[in-house]
Amino acid sequence: MEVITILFVTNDLDYAEAFCDCITAENRSILLTVLSEKAFKEYRKLEQFHLIVLDFMISEQRGDFVRLTEVKKEAEVESSYSQKDLYRYDTAENLSNRLAFLYCLKTGNTFIRPMKGSGTIIFFCSASGGTGKTSVTLGLAQDLARFHGKRVLYINYEELESTNQYFKVQEEKTLSAYLYYAEVGNEFNKWTEAFTVSNEYGIRAFSASKGRNPLKLLNVQELAKFLEWIQKEASFDYILIDGDNSLKEETLWLISICDNFCTVNGEQDEKQEYYDQYVEHCLGTSILDKRIEVINGFKGKEETEPEKDPQKIYIDYDESSFFIQEEGGSFVTRLDIGRDFGMGIKELSTKLTLILQ
Repeated sequence: MEVITILFVTNDLDYAEAFCDCITAENRSILLTVLSEKAFKEYRKLEQFHLIVLDFMISEQRGDFVRLTEVKKEAEVESSYSQKDLYRYDTAENLSNRLAFLYCLKTGNTFIRPMKGSGTIIFFCSASGGTGKTSVTLGLAQDLARFHGKRVLYINYEELESTNQYFKVQEEKTLSAYLYYAEVGNEFNKWTEAFTVSNEYGIRAFSASKGRNPLKLLNVQELAKFLEWIQKEASFDYILIDGDNSLKEETLWLISICDNFCTVNGEQDEKQEYYDQYVEHCLGTSILDKRIEVINGFKGKEETEPEKDPQKIYIDYDESSFFIQEEGGSFVTRLDIGRDFGMGIKELSTKLTLILQ
């Protein structure tokens, strides 16, 4: 599964939002960046994009561009699929397929259409470290597995994996081992189960590898291939990816292809505004439509509690929801979502369920 990077230049922001939503919903392998005509003329890194698509009102003449037209007959001259004029109001499927074809024509690559409906991907990230992002991710995983009967895979994408703090360690069941056998093997069936551990709620996870997280060594194309392997099994209803606070190309790609992403922050995090602005700059305004904001460790008291934003999920600070338990000679952290911490987790689970219906 290749990743197609496309720059879309338009002055119609409403259309840009609809265009990005429809194209990426049709094909997660397409990563779109939106610029206005003015910003485009000042941009100096055009070589990073596979394709540059100009909307009909853009007057730029230089370069090898794909153009959107408002008149259908202009887009069908000679009925050639390789024509670089695309009808602006065509279906999302047709536009997506045409863009994929033009990408293949330009690069010589073989395009593999991504799979659909084989596991909802939720990506968790934060502007700062130490926000309790992992606790929120695993709390949601527990709620989905215990109370909704969902099959959940937890994937840690932090620089140093913290999985072993929450799951019993089995050194042979690591991401490193999975990546090796997935690359050289021919059968996908039951691979994930063979290389993951499970807790008492049936949540599956890879044991932490020694040293740096092996997923951090993968580029965008390799990450795409990894997720394709996972989804090809169709073994999971939800794939929860516990990210970090970086905004590298790979993280931005994960945000762009996930079904929803959650930003997890403390009550006051000044970095979050800049984080959001950068994500919006790179991926377009519409990307924030699939974001859920979580405020973790909320300490408000009834008499002094600040006004809550109804668009955000607030999870109360509650140390009693976490405890250490011995399991098979090792100690793991357990989460009790039946307490105050779990109230916010249930609210997050409900919101996600409604969004994804």
